[in-house]
Amino acid sequence: MENKRKNFKWTDEKINILKEVYPTNDWNILIDKLGTNDKMIIMSKASSLKIKAEKYFYTEEEVNFLKNNYMDMSCKELSLNLGKTISSVKEKMNKLRLVKVEKWSEDELVLLENVYPHYPNRYLSEKFFVNRASYSIRRMALKLGYHKTKEKGMKRFNSDDMLEKLKNLSIKLGRTPLYNELVGYGLPSPKSYERYFGGYINACELLDLEINCSIFGLNNGCYSINNDFCYSKSEKIVTDFFINNNVKYIKEDYYRNYINDNRCNTKRVDWVIGDNVFVEFFGLPKNKKYYEKMEIKRSICNDNNVVLTELFEKDLTKLHNIFGQYL
Repeated sequence: MENKRKNFKWTDEKINILKEVYPTNDWNILIDKLGTNDKMIIMSKASSLKIKAEKYFYTEEEVNFLKNNYMDMSCKELSLNLGKTISSVKEKMNKLRLVKVEKWSEDELVLLENVYPHYPNRYLSEKFFVNRASYSIRRMALKLGYHKTKEKGMKRFNSDDMLEKLKNLSIKLGRTPLYNELVGYGLPSPKSYERYFGGYINACELLDLEINCSIFGLNNGCYSINNDFCYSKSEKIVTDFFINNNVKYIKEDYYRNYINDNRCNTKRVDWVIGDNVFVEFFGLPKNKKYYEKMEIKRSICNDNNVVLTELFEKDLTKLHNIFGQYL
């Protein structure tokens, strides 16, 4: 290998080939035209000449597709047709100077006012304004006098206010707000609800809002080995344990299906096993409002002679001991 490296000489012609081909990372062409299969030689020379590989490579055919369709298709449609990510499409359009100017809608302007202060422009472009480049978002925000928040670190919220706003929005809509509707209606992001309540689902439960998987999108949880939808990794651990140990269970059923008590409302039990034994995983016992909900569930079970098995984070390694009688 050392002799091959000594025998290889860089010529002006080979350097031009390197400049032309290396950004696409097409090794077959490079090896054939340069006359060496030693990638270290090629990479070292490219580094010394500050030639970088393109992060998102497009073929000539794909570039022509962009040029011919960018005015009529959204970035999302372009990404689906090309099999590329939306951010890749936007970056390539910027490089090709393919600028599509679209009038901002009223809905977009309202959303911009709510989210611009709290997120980086690139994130806004990827998550909220998929048809807008980050520079377009910044230009419109500055035109309207919007600025980024001066708070250091994460934006702080009042947890009671977060619940109150969520409750008011659910009343306005007549249903539980969708996971991706929160910011558009001026509420904190789903990530903020995760920080304060361990998840948007927990916040909904605190307000006795109806919950189902379609409200949150199937990518916001995880699945058991039996394909049950689980709202957290902890729930998956318990569900998988039941499956692996042949413990029959019913997941996410309503209290009212077992207990005649006005307090049941829309409360759900995590699992029902054995002879109608309730199993609840309590993930946020230190949260005041969450604890109040825990106490209500405890009271309902106690007053109606329903056996309740309570699980906490520390119990996830002791499941064999806790459920030994069912194994």
